[in-house]
Amino acid sequence: MENVETGRLVPEEEIDLREYLRVLRRWLWLIILCTVIAAAGAYIVSAYFIKPVYRAEVALMVEPRASSSGTIQYQDVLAGERIARTYAEIIKARPVLENVLVKLGLPPDLPESEFPFKPSVQAVRDTQLIRVSVESEDPKLAADAANTLAEVFVEERAKSQAERFNALKASIEAQLSKIEEDITRLTEQRSKAQNPEDTRSLDQQLISLRDMRTRLLASLYEIQLSEAQYTDLITIVQRAEVPERPVKPRKLMNTLLAGVLGGMLAVMLAFLMEYLDTSIKAPEQIEEMTRLPVLGNIFKFEPNPHGGEEPFIVMDHPRSHAAEAFRVLRANLEFLSVDKLVEVLCVTSPGPEEGKTSVTVNLGVAMAQGGKKVILVDADQRRPRLHQIFGLTQSPGLSEVLIEKAPPEKYLQPVRENLLVLTTGRSAPNPADLLASQRMGELIAQLREMADAVIIDSPPILPCADTIFLGQWVDGLLMVAEWGRTDRAAFAEAVERARQGGLKVLGAILNKVRPPSRGYYYYYYYYDSSEKKPWWKRLFRKRRKRRVREEKEADE
Repeated sequence: MENVETGRLVPEEEIDLREYLRVLRRWLWLIILCTVIAAAGAYIVSAYFIKPVYRAEVALMVEPRASSSGTIQYQDVLAGERIARTYAEIIKARPVLENVLVKLGLPPDLPESEFPFKPSVQAVRDTQLIRVSVESEDPKLAADAANTLAEVFVEERAKSQAERFNALKASIEAQLSKIEEDITRLTEQRSKAQNPEDTRSLDQQLISLRDMRTRLLASLYEIQLSEAQYTDLITIVQRAEVPERPVKPRKLMNTLLAGVLGGMLAVMLAFLMEYLDTSIKAPEQIEEMTRLPVLGNIFKFEPNPHGGEEPFIVMDHPRSHAAEAFRVLRANLEFLSVDKLVEVLCVTSPGPEEGKTSVTVNLGVAMAQGGKKVILVDADQRRPRLHQIFGLTQSPGLSEVLIEKAPPEKYLQPVRENLLVLTTGRSAPNPADLLASQRMGELIAQLREMADAVIIDSPPILPCADTIFLGQWVDGLLMVAEWGRTDRAAFAEAVERARQGGLKVLGAILNKVRPPSRGYYYYYYYYDSSEKKPWWKRLFRKRRKRRVREEKEADE
């Protein structure tokens, strides 16, 4: 993407659904690993490190008060629901719990944090039920505590409600007792009276006392009736039983929840790492950043079982994916320019150790196998490697040709059919000046006449200016980027620096590519029939062949 103000090339930051899927596919191993570890850890902790907790439940019902009409009205039901919610809070009060502790044989001054059980009370919505739950590590204690708590609450509420009327009833009953005594005394006196006036006086007193007794009895009846009407009846509708299975920890739920959380954390971590990772991982990123064509995707080649490097992939492993990728690169370079053939190439990279030398060697071998005469030139005097790869002597080489003005044929070393190598020679104190000299231009012109293709392994373009000076003598540059290592901003800066120096960047090469899926290999895999298939595919193939053979024998 080009910045309008500065004209510089900057990475494209947009991301689409395919990019999200690519990220998930790439980090699938991390997602699965975190999910398994989190789920296994939660299960182990739940099963072996957390003590099981049992729960016992008691159900109480608060019956509504009857109205004055003698029948239960809708208002009575609503009042019962409100009272149930109030009682749900009273049950958890400290005085009630102290009585429970006493009945269970525990000290009543025990702090709530040290209770061997944990009570919880909930009023069931839209009902007159109260659910009392008690959790404890001892299942029997949980059941006993729940039943005791319900019994204590019922007893205390009945006692509290009865105390409201007991005093009034006791006063009336005391008056009735006194009146009965007076009536008895006056009745005895009347039976003994001889005077009519005394008899008449006693009769009037008896009538007055009996009338008073009647009024007191009526008052007592009204009080008893009020007590019956305004007393809430609380009954235990379901007693607690000793639980057989613990309610905590919930092993399956904890395992599933931990697995989901672990997977979500892994997904977040994967996208965070992708966001922080600014390396190149797709050819499209190069095309969007620099508008350069990606001429080759060189697949990562696994090292040999002895741990050594495999520099000659095209020659030693001609049917591998990487070798085929180099042949595709060779074909792309041949048809890159119709008007003018590209004869002198300079292979470079933004930074060191990104595979430019390996690309130089294998591209040269691929061109030589195609019948072209190829000369490889090691112009990286800061970190020369071609002589090490081919087993040649470093000196004499390029330095001697430039300084001594010797003919290049004198120092060219044949390594394969149609393939010659010009090593760096002795190290020069000023490699940039040496590559920028007119003699270097003359040497390139001589090599152009001697071979069909000249490939130069040059130093990285960002750390030093050697490639900028060297680029004026070549037909174009190939910029190598290592998959998953080369920074996008660094690659864009390298291309921009080359263009500002007047160099022609022919295209990019994405090296050591690790495809996100098997389908990425499809077009190469189709022709690579000699490649060894995985053991599990060979096993299924054998079973399938055996099954087909048995079916044919059964039909015969």
